[in-house]
Amino acid sequence: MKKFLILILLFLIISIPNLVNAQGIVKGNGDIVIKSNEEVRGDVRLGNGNVTVYGKVFGNIIVLKGDINLKEKSYVRGDVITYNGRIIMDDEAIVVGRRIEFPPEESTENSNNLNIPPIFLSNEGLLLKIVIILLIAIFSLLFLILFEKSFINISNYFVKNILYIIPLSVIIFTLSLFIIPKEAIFPFGRSIYVIYIITLIILGFCGISVVVNKLGNYILKIFKKDLQDNIGERILSTIIGILVVFIFIILPKVGFLFLTIFASISFGITFLYLIEKIFKS
Repeated sequence: MKKFLILILLFLIISIPNLVNAQGIVKGNGDIVIKSNEEVRGDVRLGNGNVTVYGKVFGNIIVLKGDINLKEKSYVRGDVITYNGRIIMDDEAIVVGRRIEFPPEESTENSNNLNIPPIFLSNEGLLLKIVIILLIAIFSLLFLILFEKSFINISNYFVKNILYIIPLSVIIFTLSLFIIPKEAIFPFGRSIYVIYIITLIILGFCGISVVVNKLGNYILKIFKKDLQDNIGERILSTIIGILVVFIFIILPKVGFLFLTIFASISFGITFLYLIEKIFKS
Protein backbone atom coordinates (compact mmCIF):
# COMPACT_ATOMS: atom_id res chain seq x y z
CA MET A 1 0.00 0.00 0.00
CA LYS A 2 2.81 2.39 0.86
CA LYS A 3 4.45 1.90 -2.52
CA PHE A 4 1.11 2.44 -4.24
CA LEU A 5 0.69 5.74 -2.38
CA ILE A 6 4.21 6.72 -3.42
CA LEU A 7 3.25 6.12 -7.05
CA ILE A 8 0.10 8.26 -6.71
CA LEU A 9 2.06 11.07 -5.05
CA LEU A 10 4.71 10.86 -7.76
CA PHE A 11 2.06 11.21 -10.45
CA LEU A 12 0.46 14.22 -8.75
CA ILE A 13 3.72 16.09 -8.20
CA ILE A 14 4.76 15.72 -11.82
CA SER A 15 1.34 16.39 -13.32
CA ILE A 16 -0.13 19.17 -11.14
CA PRO A 17 1.80 22.09 -12.72
CA ASN A 18 0.36 21.28 -16.12
CA LEU A 19 -3.09 20.30 -14.93
CA VAL A 20 -3.53 23.71 -13.28
CA ASN A 21 -3.41 25.79 -16.42
CA ALA A 22 -2.69 23.70 -19.49
CA GLN A 23 -4.88 22.01 -22.06
CA GLY A 24 -2.65 20.54 -24.71
CA ILE A 25 -3.01 18.21 -27.67
CA VAL A 26 -1.26 14.85 -27.79
CA LYS A 27 -1.57 12.61 -30.84
CA GLY A 28 0.34 9.57 -32.04
CA ASN A 29 -0.23 9.65 -35.81
CA GLY A 30 -1.98 11.95 -38.26
CA ASP A 31 -2.08 15.69 -38.85
CA ILE A 32 -3.02 18.43 -36.39
CA VAL A 33 -4.54 21.74 -37.52
CA ILE A 34 -4.99 24.68 -35.14
CA LYS A 35 -7.64 26.93 -36.68
CA SER A 36 -7.40 30.73 -36.70
CA ASN A 37 -10.01 31.08 -33.94
CA GLU A 38 -8.47 28.39 -31.72
CA GLU A 39 -6.17 28.82 -28.72
CA VAL A 40 -4.23 25.87 -27.30
CA ARG A 41 -3.17 26.57 -23.72
CA GLY A 42 -0.63 23.79 -23.52
CA ASP A 43 1.75 21.73 -25.61
CA VAL A 44 1.02 20.30 -29.03
CA ARG A 45 2.79 16.93 -29.25
CA LEU A 46 2.64 14.73 -32.33
CA GLY A 47 4.40 11.47 -33.12
CA ASN A 48 4.12 11.07 -36.89
CA GLY A 49 2.48 13.72 -39.06
CA ASN A 50 2.34 17.45 -39.74
CA VAL A 51 1.21 20.32 -37.53
CA THR A 52 -0.34 23.39 -39.15
CA VAL A 53 -1.05 26.45 -37.02
CA TYR A 54 -3.34 29.32 -37.96
CA GLY A 55 -4.27 30.29 -34.39
CA LYS A 56 -2.40 30.51 -31.08
CA VAL A 57 -0.40 27.96 -29.10
CA PHE A 58 0.72 29.00 -25.61
CA GLY A 59 2.92 25.97 -25.06
CA ASN A 60 5.45 24.15 -27.20
CA ILE A 61 5.00 22.35 -30.50
CA ILE A 62 6.95 19.09 -30.65
CA VAL A 63 6.86 16.71 -33.61
CA LEU A 64 8.90 13.51 -33.72
CA LYS A 65 8.51 12.95 -37.46
CA GLY A 66 6.90 15.56 -39.69
CA ASP A 67 6.75 19.24 -40.60
CA ILE A 68 5.50 22.21 -38.59
CA ASN A 69 3.73 24.87 -40.67
CA LEU A 70 3.18 28.27 -39.05
CA LYS A 71 0.79 30.33 -41.12
CA GLU A 72 0.23 34.10 -41.22
CA LYS A 73 -0.74 35.67 -37.89
CA SER A 74 -0.15 32.40 -36.04
CA TYR A 75 1.41 32.71 -32.58
CA VAL A 76 3.50 30.23 -30.57
CA ARG A 77 4.66 31.26 -27.13
CA GLY A 78 6.89 28.25 -26.49
CA ASP A 79 9.44 26.32 -28.52
CA VAL A 80 8.87 24.81 -31.96
CA ILE A 81 10.76 21.53 -32.33
CA THR A 82 10.80 18.86 -35.00
CA TYR A 83 13.17 15.90 -34.88
CA ASN A 84 12.69 14.63 -38.42
CA GLY A 85 11.13 17.38 -40.47
CA ARG A 86 11.11 21.08 -41.30
CA ILE A 87 9.75 24.24 -39.73
CA ILE A 88 8.00 26.38 -42.33
CA MET A 89 7.04 29.91 -41.29
CA ASP A 90 5.10 32.64 -43.04
CA ASP A 91 6.38 36.20 -42.65
CA GLU A 92 3.75 37.27 -40.11
CA ALA A 93 4.00 34.17 -37.92
CA ILE A 94 5.37 34.76 -34.41
CA VAL A 95 7.45 32.33 -32.33
CA VAL A 96 8.53 33.57 -28.90
CA GLY A 97 10.64 30.53 -28.05
CA ARG A 98 13.25 28.62 -30.01
CA ARG A 99 12.92 27.01 -33.41
CA ILE A 100 14.81 23.74 -33.58
CA GLU A 101 15.11 21.27 -36.41
CA PHE A 102 16.98 18.13 -35.41
CA PRO A 103 19.22 17.15 -37.01
CA PRO A 104 19.86 20.77 -38.02
CA GLU A 105 20.23 21.85 -41.62
CA GLU A 106 22.88 24.49 -42.15
CA SER A 107 20.88 26.07 -44.92
CA THR A 108 17.72 26.65 -42.91
CA GLU A 109 16.97 30.05 -41.54
CA ASN A 110 16.24 28.79 -38.07
CA SER A 111 19.75 27.44 -37.55
CA ASN A 112 20.87 30.86 -36.36
CA ASN A 113 18.12 31.03 -33.75
CA LEU A 114 19.16 28.00 -31.71
CA ASN A 115 20.07 28.49 -28.09
CA ILE A 116 22.15 25.36 -28.60
CA PRO A 117 24.94 26.03 -31.13
CA PRO A 118 24.47 23.89 -34.27
CA ILE A 119 27.91 22.33 -33.78
CA PHE A 120 26.56 20.58 -30.67
CA LEU A 121 23.76 18.99 -32.70
CA SER A 122 25.80 17.90 -35.71
CA ASN A 123 26.84 14.25 -36.12
CA GLU A 124 23.70 13.23 -34.22
CA GLY A 125 24.61 15.48 -31.30
CA LEU A 126 27.97 13.83 -30.62
CA LEU A 127 29.55 16.91 -29.03
CA LEU A 128 26.43 17.50 -26.94
CA LYS A 129 26.59 13.89 -25.72
CA ILE A 130 30.26 14.35 -24.77
CA VAL A 131 29.40 17.48 -22.77
CA ILE A 132 26.55 15.63 -21.04
CA ILE A 133 28.76 12.69 -20.09
CA LEU A 134 31.41 15.08 -18.73
CA LEU A 135 28.77 16.77 -16.56
CA ILE A 136 27.62 13.35 -15.36
CA ALA A 137 31.21 12.40 -14.52
CA ILE A 138 31.92 15.61 -12.60
CA PHE A 139 28.67 15.55 -10.61
CA SER A 140 28.86 11.81 -9.89
CA LEU A 141 32.38 12.02 -8.49
CA LEU A 142 31.61 15.16 -6.46
CA PHE A 143 28.45 13.62 -5.02
CA LEU A 144 30.32 10.41 -4.17
CA ILE A 145 33.25 12.20 -2.53
CA LEU A 146 31.48 15.10 -0.77
CA PHE A 147 28.26 13.34 0.25
CA GLU A 148 29.47 9.79 0.76
CA LYS A 149 26.91 8.91 3.45
CA SER A 150 23.96 10.07 1.33
CA PHE A 151 25.43 8.24 -1.66
CA ILE A 152 25.68 4.98 0.29
CA ASN A 153 22.12 5.33 1.63
CA ILE A 154 20.63 5.92 -1.83
CA SER A 155 22.78 3.15 -3.28
CA ASN A 156 21.59 0.64 -0.67
CA TYR A 157 17.99 1.73 -1.25
CA PHE A 158 18.39 1.17 -5.00
CA VAL A 159 19.79 -2.35 -4.56
CA LYS A 160 17.09 -3.29 -2.05
CA ASN A 161 14.15 -1.96 -4.11
CA ILE A 162 15.34 -2.32 -7.70
CA LEU A 163 12.36 -4.49 -8.71
CA TYR A 164 9.85 -1.70 -8.17
CA ILE A 165 12.12 1.29 -8.77
CA ILE A 166 12.70 0.47 -12.45
CA PRO A 167 8.97 0.03 -13.35
CA LEU A 168 8.08 3.25 -11.55
CA SER A 169 10.93 5.03 -13.30
CA VAL A 170 9.59 3.84 -16.66
CA ILE A 171 6.29 5.45 -15.67
CA ILE A 172 8.22 8.64 -14.93
CA PHE A 173 9.72 8.46 -18.41
CA THR A 174 6.27 8.02 -19.97
CA LEU A 175 4.81 10.90 -17.97
CA SER A 176 7.72 13.15 -18.88
CA LEU A 177 6.84 12.80 -22.56
CA PHE A 178 3.40 14.24 -21.99
CA ILE A 179 2.95 16.26 -18.81
CA ILE A 180 6.22 17.65 -17.41
CA PRO A 181 5.53 21.40 -17.63
CA LYS A 182 7.33 23.76 -19.95
CA GLU A 183 8.15 27.36 -19.12
CA ALA A 184 5.57 28.71 -21.56
CA ILE A 185 2.65 27.14 -19.67
CA PHE A 186 4.01 26.89 -16.13
CA PRO A 187 1.37 28.68 -14.04
CA PHE A 188 3.53 29.74 -11.08
CA GLY A 189 5.96 32.12 -12.77
CA ARG A 190 9.43 31.85 -14.29
CA SER A 191 11.35 31.85 -10.98
CA ILE A 192 9.41 28.89 -9.60
CA TYR A 193 9.78 27.14 -12.95
CA VAL A 194 13.57 27.52 -12.81
CA ILE A 195 13.65 26.14 -9.24
CA TYR A 196 11.40 23.27 -10.33
CA ILE A 197 13.66 22.30 -13.24
CA ILE A 198 16.89 22.67 -11.21
CA THR A 199 15.41 20.39 -8.54
CA LEU A 200 14.59 17.74 -11.14
CA ILE A 201 18.10 17.98 -12.59
CA ILE A 202 19.79 17.64 -9.18
CA LEU A 203 17.64 14.64 -8.27
CA GLY A 204 18.47 13.10 -11.64
CA PHE A 205 22.21 13.62 -11.24
CA CYS A 206 22.18 12.13 -7.73
CA GLY A 207 20.48 9.03 -9.09
CA ILE A 208 22.84 8.88 -12.06
CA SER A 209 25.84 8.74 -9.74
CA VAL A 210 24.32 5.68 -8.06
CA VAL A 211 23.42 3.93 -11.32
CA VAL A 212 26.83 4.39 -12.95
CA ASN A 213 28.52 3.24 -9.74
CA LYS A 214 26.45 0.05 -9.59
CA LEU A 215 26.95 -0.57 -13.29
CA GLY A 216 30.72 -0.15 -12.97
CA ASN A 217 30.72 -2.25 -9.81
CA TYR A 218 29.00 -5.10 -11.64
CA ILE A 219 31.53 -4.99 -14.47
CA LEU A 220 34.43 -4.76 -12.01
CA LYS A 221 33.23 -7.91 -10.25
CA ILE A 222 33.55 -9.84 -13.50
CA PHE A 223 37.31 -9.19 -13.57
CA LYS A 224 38.02 -8.76 -9.88
CA LYS A 225 36.26 -10.96 -7.36
CA ASP A 226 37.53 -9.46 -4.10
CA LEU A 227 36.22 -5.89 -4.19
CA GLN A 228 36.95 -3.59 -1.28
CA ASP A 229 34.12 -1.43 0.03
CA ASN A 230 36.07 1.83 0.18
CA ILE A 231 36.04 5.24 -1.50
CA GLY A 232 38.76 4.33 -3.99
CA GLU A 233 36.85 1.28 -5.20
CA ARG A 234 33.65 3.31 -5.52
CA ILE A 235 35.41 5.99 -7.58
CA LEU A 236 36.86 3.34 -9.89
CA SER A 237 33.44 1.69 -10.28
CA THR A 238 31.84 5.06 -11.02
CA ILE A 239 34.38 5.89 -13.74
CA ILE A 240 33.88 2.48 -15.39
CA GLY A 241 30.11 2.92 -15.26
CA ILE A 242 30.35 6.37 -16.85
CA LEU A 243 32.41 4.95 -19.72
CA VAL A 244 29.82 2.22 -20.30
CA VAL A 245 26.98 4.76 -20.34
CA PHE A 246 28.94 6.91 -22.78
CA ILE A 247 29.30 3.95 -25.15
CA PHE A 248 25.53 3.49 -25.13
CA ILE A 249 24.55 7.14 -25.62
CA ILE A 250 26.87 7.67 -28.60
CA LEU A 251 25.08 4.91 -30.47
CA PRO A 252 23.42 6.33 -33.61
CA LYS A 253 19.63 6.65 -33.71
CA VAL A 254 18.99 5.36 -30.18
CA GLY A 255 21.61 7.27 -28.17
CA PHE A 256 19.36 10.09 -26.97
CA LEU A 257 16.52 7.65 -26.27
CA PHE A 258 18.82 5.60 -24.07
CA LEU A 259 20.03 8.76 -22.34
CA THR A 260 16.44 9.85 -21.65
CA ILE A 261 15.44 6.48 -20.19
CA PHE A 262 18.67 6.34 -18.18
CA ALA A 263 18.06 9.83 -16.77
CA SER A 264 14.44 8.96 -15.92
CA ILE A 265 15.48 5.85 -13.99
CA SER A 266 18.15 7.88 -12.19
CA PHE A 267 15.63 10.56 -11.22
CA GLY A 268 13.22 7.87 -10.04
CA ILE A 269 15.81 6.40 -7.67
CA THR A 270 16.44 9.65 -5.81
CA PHE A 271 12.84 10.83 -5.89
CA LEU A 272 11.40 7.56 -4.56
CA TYR A 273 14.12 7.45 -1.90
CA LEU A 274 13.16 10.92 -0.66
CA ILE A 275 9.44 10.13 -0.74
CA GLU A 276 9.95 6.96 1.29
CA LYS A 277 12.07 8.87 3.81
CA ILE A 278 9.22 11.37 4.17
CA PHE A 279 6.70 8.55 4.68
CA LYS A 280 8.88 6.99 7.38
CA SER A 281 9.50 10.26 9.24
